[in-house]
Amino acid sequence: PTLSVYNISGSDVAYEFEIYGDKNLENLIASEKISQGNEITSLSHVLNDNTSYFWRVRAQAGVNKSSWMETGTFKVNTSGEKINWKILTSKKILSDLNEEQLIEIKNGTKVNFPANAIVKDCTFIIGQVINKPSFPTNIKAIGKAIEFGPSGINFNKPVSITLPYTGKDLETAAIDDAGNIDVYTYNESSKAWEKVSKDHVDKEKSVIVCKVEHFSSYALGSEAKTSSNEENNTNSSNNNNNNSGNSISAGSVTATSGGGGCFISSLENTEQVNYIWLIIILSGVFIIGLIYIKKSRYEN
Repeated sequence: PTLSVYNISGSDVAYEFEIYGDKNLENLIASEKISQGNEITSLSHVLNDNTSYFWRVRAQAGVNKSSWMETGTFKVNTSGEKINWKILTSKKILSDLNEEQLIEIKNGTKVNFPANAIVKDCTFIIGQVINKPSFPTNIKAIGKAIEFGPSGINFNKPVSITLPYTGKDLETAAIDDAGNIDVYTYNESSKAWEKVSKDHVDKEKSVIVCKVEHFSSYALGSEAKTSSNEENNTNSSNNNNNNSGNSISAGSVTATSGGGGCFISSLENTEQVNYIWLIIILSGVFIIGLIYIKKSRYEN
């Protein structure tokens, strides 16, 4: 994987990266000092797949060193496509500023940081996801996915993110009511979109606001509604499936699945036919008997 930090101001700065195999930071896997890059400084290191790691970094300028950043965690999972994004804006948020701080872009996407939401100063970004992972087939995507970063960072208290939508987005997704829009976040470990609780929908401003406790990729979507015909077919199918598990006995014969009822009906029809034939035969015997008696009397 590649671990990255946003550079602090100043020149001739290096960054010391450390990767551990445990949360107590006792099993050191890798340690490397890297000279400051262009806006972002990164460390790439080969690690075991399907394994969780913990990492931290600090800056160094000459003999002066900063304190370690808050320890982060990640899991290596090479299955699935890596999410890429384009940075739209970035801003440094101060941990000791006793007031709300804001990051936003022109289309209305923004993040509101309440006071004391972070432990240490950090540069945050808003980006546009380039290769958005697909939603499940029962969820209609609305607009583009947004990356809030650094991904995986957690907060002391929830921060508020605002995601906009347009009338064209609703038209494309065939959605009549913006209240049916949901917010989803992408779970890198499970490689799946997960629904996030909404704070409120502002239909006048065409935005949806939710409070989150971590950063990653977020997107809007709406669960597809099932038509009445589909529901009837589903209910019919469920009823058939429920009947298929029943066993129906007819005498010494047991019929399983939906054919059982038909089997019993055929038995009943067969019994009725047998009665009819018995009556016909008895009637025939009776008529033949009468003819025989009359013939005998005539001969005498």
